[in-house]
Amino acid sequence: LPAKEYSYLLSPTNFHPLPTSTVPPPFLSSAHQPPSNTPIHNLLAHGHFRQAAVSAALALSTATNAEDEERVFALWYVRLACLTLCGQHGLAAQESKCLGDLSSSFYRHPVSGAHVVSWELRVLAVRLQALGFGEWRRGVMGYYELAKEARQGVEEGDEQDVRMWEARLRELGVRIADTMVEMGDFELAGEHLRSLRTTRSPASQHEDDERLKLMEALVWLRVGDLSSARRCLSSIPTPDAESESKATGVLQALLKTAEGDFTAATDAWNALHESYEDDALITQNFAVCLIYTGQMQEARRVLAELHDNEDEKPFQALTFNLATLYELCTERNREKKLSMAAKDADRAPREDGWEGVNVDYKL
Repeated sequence: LPAKEYSYLLSPTNFHPLPTSTVPPPFLSSAHQPPSNTPIHNLLAHGHFRQAAVSAALALSTATNAEDEERVFALWYVRLACLTLCGQHGLAAQESKCLGDLSSSFYRHPVSGAHVVSWELRVLAVRLQALGFGEWRRGVMGYYELAKEARQGVEEGDEQDVRMWEARLRELGVRIADTMVEMGDFELAGEHLRSLRTTRSPASQHEDDERLKLMEALVWLRVGDLSSARRCLSSIPTPDAESESKATGVLQALLKTAEGDFTAATDAWNALHESYEDDALITQNFAVCLIYTGQMQEARRVLAELHDNEDEKPFQALTFNLATLYELCTERNREKKLSMAAKDADRAPREDGWEGVNVDYKL
């Protein structure tokens, strides 16, 4: 059989230029900026997602055989995933539409029926295309199509494949609920999550279970069902008594925060912070509750200490909240925010991301 060709996915017109105006100046002038000829795998290994997105588009449009389906879709995944990781969700959504309907028979091998597009790209494309077309229901239906394939994999695969397909199926279930929340249909999202819990088989309990339960609990919190979130989180196994105590404390503090009881939440997070000073999640939530209880200077001190910790990668919520405090506490807030960005630009690149964007620092 003649090989399929995907020249329509290689056109330079498929890809938007990435503006550098969204990147804080300290990052653009940093000595850590990679040369333009750096291989994509090196860019990914050091968290240079914007540059990897640019390189992937260049490779697709200038250095890829239209019949090399593995390379074509691998580069498309890098492009769309990296656009998402560097905050360019709108561009990623628009470009994902070039892929068309990935559930169509065109993307399956004519003899084996196997899908030629990676599972990861197909899952990513469902959300991006729903965003690009402005149709969240399209996203729900896309996830259901993938779930149908996952169920077939569970029924027909060997033991190792069954574990993989079960994990995929459960993750799709949580993603469907999250999309329903995006649609504003909280009641339907809750009903869907309840159906997941009642239909879960004992064989689906495996090493991926904790991550999926955490995903599920976060959706329950978005739905507003605190008792279900509490029940879900409390079912996560802990390796020892200390871990169990910490998990229970975080759960109680998180639920107090979700309930809007910020005085009680501040006390709960403070107690945890005194025991686990190096835990970024605890410190961040403690500082946020300090803000809500009017303790601006103390919140600023806590967040500044967390930001200055060389062992912790600055994350978007941290820099955004600290920038907000600078705006509230000083007239020199732009200078402070640029100084914060400069500190981050001086940090060594790491796999989970290096370059920030203006919105992270409220610039």
